[in-house]
Amino acid sequence: TMQQSIKAPIIERLDILFLTIWFPTMASSMRAYFFTSYYSIKKLFNFKEHNLFFLCIFALVVVAISRIPSDYETTSNYINFIGVLTFIFVSFLVLSYLLSFINKRGVTIK
Repeated sequence: TMQQSIKAPIIERLDILFLTIWFPTMASSMRAYFFTSYYSIKKLFNFKEHNLFFLCIFALVVVAISRIPSDYETTSNYINFIGVLTFIFVSFLVLSYLLSFINKRGVTIK
């Protein structure tokens, strides 16, 4: 009985087994998030049909947002840059609104 051999499967590269399980799971969850956000934005902007242009723009925005770094210093630099852009954008809107009162185009004061 000592000479009998036992056949058992041996998995030499356990990391490859983990990756074959992990990749489809991650792809499924990312696909669900992408679909949910696309569907929500489609309903928010009231698009009736599938628009390839909008889908491409949305994909570019998702990729751009995903490029935000995980380092604290560079994230802080991005936040400062976005703060400056927000200030410029809000200033432009306020200035445009004030100029519309001067021109009195499209503004009705009762």
